Amino acid sequence: MEPRRSTVTFETLGEGLIARLTEAIAGARRNPLDRVTILTPSVHSSYFLRRALAPAGLFNVDFTRLEEVAERLGAAGEDRTPLSRLHAAEIVYSAAQEAPFTGVLDGLRGHQAFHAALHRTFGELETAPEEVVARIAKTGGVPSQVVGAWTKYERRSRAFADRPSVARRAAQVFRAGGENVRGLGRILILLAEAPPLQYRPLLDALLASEDVTVIVGLTRDEDADALVTRILPGATRGGCTVSGSRPAAGVHLVSAPDRAAEVRWIVRNVARLVAERRTKLSRIAVFYRDESYGPRVDEALRVAGIPTAGPEPTSLAQQPEGRFVTGLLSARGELARDAVMLWLSSAPVKSPDPSVRVDAARWDAVSRNAGVTRGREVWRDRLAAYARGRRRERHRRRGGSGFSQRCRSRANAWPVHRAFRR
Repeated sequence: MEPRRSTVTFETLGEGLIARLTEAIAGARRNPLDRVTILTPSVHSSYFLRRALAPAGLFNVDFTRLEEVAERLGAAGEDRTPLSRLHAAEIVYSAAQEAPFTGVLDGLRGHQAFHAALHRTFGELETAPEEVVARIAKTGGVPSQVVGAWTKYERRSRAFADRPSVARRAAQVFRAGGENVRGLGRILILLAEAPPLQYRPLLDALLASEDVTVIVGLTRDEDADALVTRILPGATRGGCTVSGSRPAAGVHLVSAPDRAAEVRWIVRNVARLVAERRTKLSRIAVFYRDESYGPRVDEALRVAGIPTAGPEPTSLAQQPEGRFVTGLLSARGELARDAVMLWLSSAPVKSPDPSVRVDAARWDAVSRNAGVTRGREVWRDRLAAYARGRRRERHRRRGGSGFSQRCRSRANAWPVHRAFRR
């Protein structure tokens, strides 16, 4: 009888991947209580998958990362403590402070983003041959200074077991088996992105094991998927059985710096499809998850002279009538001054008397000077006191009942608190 071999399955990211994982969990168990460990690319993906798979039942299913498995297995028989990301970050900070940086790097040595960039670079230098590092150091400039900081980092981190040595030790422990390995149960690997090179020895050992199932998550973008699929050939020679078919490339991932750039890219490509491929506009659709994209895309297409058809991109709540209703409902409760002023300034509020114009800026200044905060009584009492004070002041300065009457009629033309009568 041929030995059972691990299986590598290709699946497109999305609902199909969730369904495939659900089937893999059920198929990996001989007993419904058997333990299953799923290796995910990141902590965030573990949270998402746990919630997505919860309806199918997740008893005794552990979500973890390849790095955590390496530390769990590699710590056995290791004299030195594995270098955690927290300890590594502290050493990176010390190396950045001590390194003889000059020029632009000298002004960045205390910046957090610079420390994160150094941390990523040091992770790549961990797996680089010594002759390559020496060659970079001779180039001068910024690369040479980074290698100098790397030298200080490496010297400080020698008290810990670095990630490559932990991964190699973990691979040995996994191949030998034992209680720690059996405690993982059946292992499912979600290979949605290329793992760090430092952990490649452990990944190769896992891919060659008969107790491991691998699901490769594809984006249907050839360049992005190549970063993941190129990991598999060596493992396939080690005994993996590859099943499933790679979907045809038809989806392309685009990175844009902001929403405006995204919208411009959409407009350019719609125009290109029409001009170069003679694609009918009725065969082109633009989908978005955030409703705020609707007005942006619609306006950009119309400016470019591309007709659109579909639902109104502006919701009723965003139109003047909708803002009037929502603002009124928000302000009516406690009559907070800020809410009332927002309603007056953002909606077409009119006085019951058509001849009187509601000046939002004027009411904002009057209510602030009157000391209005919130509440119907506060509005009524403090505006009345403010009006009396203004009338007395004007009368005292200029005298005459005619001006006093005009002030009184203008102050009482459209009291805000009367608009909220029950």
